Amino acid sequence: MIKTLPKEVLDLFPMWEYQCPKCQTYVEPNVLHCPKCLAPFDALSWRVPPRFLRNHEAMSKYAHEVLAPKLRTKQRELLFRYFTTIWSEGWETGDFSNCTGTATDGNGFTPVVETANPHHGTYNCKCAKPAGGYGTSAVYKNFAAADVAYSQFYVKLSAMPPTGEQVSLCQVRNDWPNSNFAQIYNDAGSLKWRLGVRIAGVEHFVSEASASNPTIDTWYCVKVLRDVTSSIGKLWVDAVLKATDTGYTYSGTNYYLFIHVSTNSYGVTGYFDCVVVADTDIDPEVSEGVKLDGKTLNVLSFGEDARAVMSQWDAWVDGAYKRKVKVLGISRSWMLDCVENDVGWTNSQAKSFQETAAAGFTVTFSITSEVRVINTTVYIIDVGIQVADLAGKNVRHFTLTLQET
Repeated sequence: MIKTLPKEVLDLFPMWEYQCPKCQTYVEPNVLHCPKCLAPFDALSWRVPPRFLRNHEAMSKYAHEVLAPKLRTKQRELLFRYFTTIWSEGWETGDFSNCTGTATDGNGFTPVVETANPHHGTYNCKCAKPAGGYGTSAVYKNFAAADVAYSQFYVKLSAMPPTGEQVSLCQVRNDWPNSNFAQIYNDAGSLKWRLGVRIAGVEHFVSEASASNPTIDTWYCVKVLRDVTSSIGKLWVDAVLKATDTGYTYSGTNYYLFIHVSTNSYGVTGYFDCVVVADTDIDPEVSEGVKLDGKTLNVLSFGEDARAVMSQWDAWVDGAYKRKVKVLGISRSWMLDCVENDVGWTNSQAKSFQETAAAGFTVTFSITSEVRVINTTVYIIDVGIQVADLAGKNVRHFTLTLQET
């Protein structure tokens, strides 16, 4: 998952953390000595790259648990506009280590992490079940309790349900009898997205008003709301509201998200990626693919500048001086704030980009998201490494300035 953060949010975070080199204890920058081994504090030699630079989930945990209590009200409001994530997963570890587990029922196959069908990055999750009887193939997460939970993910299916059948794609729930879920249902030949609401084990459904007929082998961004406080359920697909439920009283705070394919009889394979659970609404653009020279970047913040390319000349018109301007087009440049973790200097992106900039080569630059697409060629005109490979952490915080050719 890539998160784009403005500079004013990044400025709320400390540039360094401080760790005792003797006993490895992390300390505050205003101490006189290590509280554990009493070694005298030295700011310059004890500073190390912040642990929260590992990924956005680590930054979110730091934002909520450490940073927020120290901020003024307006600063906290700004922070929580960008750090509301409870859990996110793109399986970029290559396994299910960031999930609680996998589950199967009936004839469902055990989910796997693969590289064949990512929406973003390198990996995706594949859930599958064969035809012939009920089956479920699921991966799930037990997350921190949340009365309001927005669950968003990207999904691509190999087959659509036949008439009268449905495929269930997720559940956000307290327990099985109390949950909200997303489905595609075949209503007499028309394929409809629908929201399922389970109250004390009894299922209720709200379908989209007009069938949008989703197709196979196409990525869809699906988002489900289960709001226990207000007893509201909603379903969005590609940022379009498809169904709303306000007719039932919800009970039991949200603890689990299940991502799965579940059908009564037909066979289907589902590919899932870019999963997010948050306690406020999620913008689909939080999952944005940024690539430079074929390398996927972990971007913390992003800026774009477009300036007119023009010719200007002096003219004398009707006895008066005029300044003539002709705009020929625009020249675009981009500023990216990036981080890489657990990468040795030999394989570092920052190192590779420095070498490309020094050679004066042009490289491809692309952004792919639900709301914008950029494909162009650029020069790398500046590479700044703000956090280098210190204390053996192999964490680098680097900036890039790109100029369109």
